[in-house]
Amino acid sequence: SVALVSKDKRSFTIDKEVAKQSEFIKNLIEDLQSDSVTLDEVDGETLEIIVNWLNLLKQQPPYTEEYQPTTLEDWEKPILS
Repeated sequence: SVALVSKDKRSFTIDKEVAKQSEFIKNLIEDLQSDSVTLDEVDGETLEIIVNWLNLLKQQPPYTEEYQPTTLEDWEKPILS
């Protein structure tokens, strides 16, 4: 697991593979070689939304060259709209 820490010091523990669904977070984890990553530009409320979205995303098929949806899925709409 990895701890994602917001600029207001809220911490969210999430499975590392789930967190790596975000290329940005994946790069931070790999660059910092750490199990704790501070996101200096993200407040706790926003980071909570991101973590919830990543946890929901893990239940979906992975994006591939063949599968790249161009519209929001029903489960994404309340989070992303």
